[in-house]
Amino acid sequence: MQQDETLHDGRIVRGEDPLNLEMPFSSLDQFITPTESFYVRTHFPIPAIDKDAWWLRVEGEVEKPFAINYEQLLKLK
Repeated sequence: MQQDETLHDGRIVRGEDPLNLEMPFSSLDQFITPTESFYVRTHFPIPAIDKDAWWLRVEGEVEKPFAINYEQLLKLK
């Protein structure tokens, strides 16, 4: 990694808007890349959301439709 590279969650920032991150190869110590180190490539700006009003609804061709809020979604990690 070069001295002037900016890091975000341990990954190199290649672009901020849209967000593009990659892991420093010097930090690779195994064959499989851990999920938290995986690269991030976005092609559009990340939208601002109201976390208190946001819901994910799974419906349609599913056995049991359901909905979860933003906080519940984050707990699924």
